[in-house]
Amino acid sequence: MKLLTQRLHRMASSRTTVTLLMALTAMATLAGCQPAGRVDLLQPQMTGWQREVQLITDQAHWARSGDVGKSADAGGGVDRDGDKGKIKGDRLLARFPLPGGRTGRPTYLLYLRLPNNVAKGMGKAVIDPSAEPASRTSGFLIQTRGENARVSRFVSGQVKAAWPFLVPANQRTFKIDVQCEDGTRIVGKILAFRDDYRITRFETKQYPAEVQSLLQRSTINE
Repeated sequence: MKLLTQRLHRMASSRTTVTLLMALTAMATLAGCQPAGRVDLLQPQMTGWQREVQLITDQAHWARSGDVGKSADAGGGVDRDGDKGKIKGDRLLARFPLPGGRTGRPTYLLYLRLPNNVAKGMGKAVIDPSAEPASRTSGFLIQTRGENARVSRFVSGQVKAAWPFLVPANQRTFKIDVQCEDGTRIVGKILAFRDDYRITRFETKQYPAEVQSLLQRSTINE
């Protein structure tokens, strides 16, 4: 009986330690000790300081898969299983202010759509038109202002999504190494908080043409 009591005390202590670690991890994230996202923007086509730019942000969100905009018959996408009007896979949106800032008006917008297997944390998504549909992803980078304002789609690279250990279920990490069609390379890691409304608004109200163009390209590539 005494041995059983000791074991129960050790189990309770272990649970308390795990709970405390989870709480401390969540508090550290929410307190902003580290930025939610940090990426390096490598732009060999630029000059001066813009050739290598480090961006950080606390404005990173992800959303569950869902329909975006028009149906396939009206020019929208087709999902990975062939159902009209749907494109399955989760989405990521990271808003980066000017270099050095973590919040505020975004200067760069990074948008990604992930296939189902990667959305569930299984393997990596490859950005390659010739890749199998189950492992393909797509996205773009928007520079919203300045003389180099533009939209540049991802043409190669890979993305890995995961649920961090001891982090709340509404948070996910994304490791990114992608190449844009203008020669820009983006490398970094983003911790995103779930916000379906914010991303749906981006897709349907703020940048609907850019998102629809991306979906049409994905459909053509398939």
